[in-house]
Amino acid sequence: MSTPQLVLDGISQLDSWSRIARGCGSLTTRYAPRVAREALFKQLTLDVDQAALLRSVKRETRWRGLCAESLLNHFESAATCGPFA
Repeated sequence: MSTPQLVLDGISQLDSWSRIARGCGSLTTRYAPRVAREALFKQLTLDVDQAALLRSVKRETRWRGLCAESLLNHFESAATCGPFA
């Protein structure tokens, strides 16, 4: 199992907003595309909605905007984005 997958799996086990917030920040946290993100995605087992959320980051975007566009609920969006904050 890859390190990125371990991190994602660990965060997905969290059930507390305060713990998620420590990992991904506030609703104003900005996410930007990573240089080698496709290589990183190949190391992860993502469902369709998680992959769509992470691939939707085309430019610097606030987490609030990502949540608004995602089919995932806000908590799942935060758990998915947390490792990339």
